[in-house]
Order: sequence, then C-alpha cells, then structure tokens
Amino acid sequence: MTAAVQTGPRTLPPLGPNRRLKPPKQAERTLANGLTVIAVRRPAVPLAELRLWMPFGRTHLARGAMLAQTMLSGTQAMSSVQIAAELQKVGGGLSAGVDPDRLMLSGAGLVTGLDRMLEILAEVLTGATYPNDDVATERDRLVDRIQVAQSHPAHLARTALLKRIYGRHPYAVQTPEPEQVRAVRPPALRKLHAEQVHPAGAVLVLVGDVQPERALDSAERAMAAWTGGGHTGELPPAPPLEPGPLLLVDRPGSVQSSLRIALPAVGRTHPDHAALQLANLVFGGYFSSRWVENIREDKGYTYGPHSVVEHSVAGSVLVAAAEVATEVTGPALLETMYELGRLASLPRTRTSWSRPASTPSAHSSSASPPRPAWRR
Repeated sequence: MTAAVQTGPRTLPPLGPNRRLKPPKQAERTLANGLTVIAVRRPAVPLAELRLWMPFGRTHLARGAMLAQTMLSGTQAMSSVQIAAELQKVGGGLSAGVDPDRLMLSGAGLVTGLDRMLEILAEVLTGATYPNDDVATERDRLVDRIQVAQSHPAHLARTALLKRIYGRHPYAVQTPEPEQVRAVRPPALRKLHAEQVHPAGAVLVLVGDVQPERALDSAERAMAAWTGGGHTGELPPAPPLEPGPLLLVDRPGSVQSSLRIALPAVGRTHPDHAALQLANLVFGGYFSSRWVENIREDKGYTYGPHSVVEHSVAGSVLVAAAEVATEVTGPALLETMYELGRLASLPRTRTSWSRPASTPSAHSSSASPPRPAWRR
C-alpha cells in the first residue's frame, strides 16, 4: 500500500478568527527622584524580570564600555562575590550593558526575591566603587573580547556598515579600540558614574507574577536613596541614508563574503511602523520569508540570511545580513535586490507565503524568467 505525496506549492488553509487581545494588568509611577517605574503582571511563571534604562548618549566610548563591564564589581557595603551570593539566594542575577543611547541593568529572579533584588540594584546605583583590582581584571577581559571580535568577518562588516550609514554621527563608531580601553582607570569610572548614573529620565520595568501597585511600592522604597540629575548630551538626528556605490572591505583569505544592506525605516511611533514590520517579515524577518526561501532553500547560497529593523533614539534603519560563499557573492546580491524589488513593486497574495517555484540562479545556463524592468 503506497501513500500519495503531494508535490509543489500547497494552498494554505483559511486563517482562523482573530482572538480578543487581553492586555496584561500594569501600573506606572514617576518617583520623586525622576525615575519612571512600570510594573506589568505576568502570572504564568513565578519569576520577575527587571530592566533599568538610563540615558547615556555621547559619553566617551571606552569609559562607557568599561563602566558597564565593572559596575557590578563591588560597592561600599559588598564585594562582587557578595553581590553574586546575595542574588543567588533569591534565584536571581544582574548584568550591565551599554549602547550608543543608554546604560542598561537587567536581571531576573524569583518573585519572592524581588524586594531583595531591588535593594541590591539600588546599592549598585548609589554605591558602586570600581575597585582597582577588579577594574584591571575586567579591563583585560574587555580588551581580549574586542580583539577577538575584530578578527571576525561579521564584526568587520558591521563596523564598515555603521560608518557608511552614519558618517560623522556618534552612532558611526560603537566599539572602542583596545588601546582606548587600556587607558581607562578607576577614578575616571567613578567620575563618570557620578555624572551620568542618575534617575532623571531613567525607566525601570518590572514584569512577573506581581501585583503591579505593590511592585511600584517596592521599587519606590528601594530607589528612594538614588538621587541626582546629571547632564546627558542630546544626540543629533541620524543622517538620512544616501545611496551610493557598493563598498568592498577586502579580507584576504576569507572563504565567504559578509553581505550587509541598510534601508530606510521608520520609528516605533510612526503610523507606518506596523506595515514596515509586516513587510520585513515577508522579506527576510523570519525563517520562512521570501529571501530565505530564495537564497537558502532554492539557491543554497547561505545558511541563515536575516533582516531586522534596528531602532535607536536618533533614528531607525532596516538591515539585511547574510554570509555567503565567495564564489556566489554576486548572484546572492542580485537575488537580494530582486526580492527587495519584488516586495516593493508587486502585490502580495496569500500564496506568496509558501515557497515560490524554483528559479534559475543568476549564473545558471537556463533561461531566466521575466523580471521587473529595474533589474534587467
């Protein structure tokens, strides 16, 4: 007994009815020190997540990176080991990071330990000491990480793309040089902390199996001693994207090419933001998108192309990225431009979500199907 196997594109079943969206219960409060706290109830698991965002634009790149690297190295009351041990008692942890717009502290732990996590967070914000030995150790680690990153093609491609997009804007350089990091000393970090780690304009988000108003009360008690209103420089608007010639960054010996394409995008509050997100999903924003079907499934040029809308305070941009074998760099770029043009010039039908019929690659001896005039 044999089973029939259907080949070729299949018709998608009809979509089910839209379910009624039930927003989670939440509360928001701006504290006397200028910190905004948002608490959102999510009772599925007995955990609490916290995210603290502080404006941190236009600071010295290496000092900012080192501040995030060493912020949890100790306070006036606790060493880094004691901080970690106290967090482990409540099943939690904290980490710090920095980008061109903000300094971030994030963590998670058991809901029953949320009050203690907030107390430790406040201790770090008000009493971080940046001990000499810890700073020296973390400085060496950060230098090693930067040097390793600078040997990776993806990092080199990202660095070149940022310079191409932003020119003289502060966003153009987002990784400090090793020698800049080596020059950072603890007194500079303490000074930077005093100047820029402050609650004015900061946002703390708490999500978990909490009662939102009670969570706000806990945050207000824990953060009462965190004060200050240091100055954070305003970032200029990001420059408009300017089309231009293809930029080639030569890396002798590479067996593959890193393709990066930047496209204009709109911010989260723009009326077209939802449409942009949907268009990105159709193009390359998830594994079954058109671009992936074309240059991965159909052509076999790459393993995992992906596109994403990157939002920053000064502007937004859509970035498409793929790593392809060197010998198919040209064909892969051609198919990428074809998919972008197809999305912009042809209406999408329901069946366009399924895998399109196979088309010959750009270097195939088979006749190519008709393409839009802009691609001929």
